[in-house]
Amino acid sequence: MENLNPEFLKKKFNLQDTEEVKSAAQRTELRSKARHDKELKKISQNPNERIQNYLDRFSEILNRENEEDRAQGVEAMKRIMYKEHVIKDEDIPEATFF
Repeated sequence: MENLNPEFLKKKFNLQDTEEVKSAAQRTELRSKARHDKELKKISQNPNERIQNYLDRFSEILNRENEEDRAQGVEAMKRIMYKEHVIKDEDIPEATFF
């Protein structure tokens, strides 16, 4: 996948230090090992490479050839985004409404 400017994400959000990016690196390495790739894909500690690997995972999900697999991946992404980034009713202070 093309490089999507991980440097910006590193500076703006310190993305390379998030659990999501670390987990993506581990998953990439495990998938590589499970497929018995000739060259075991080892994700370096370079922050830009780690962020790019994380972004590549989104691309893999969104560009799956099998429509059912793609839909399943998108639904999983939606659940994660909702859980992590949508403010729940119970988290809104009562004072907001008065």
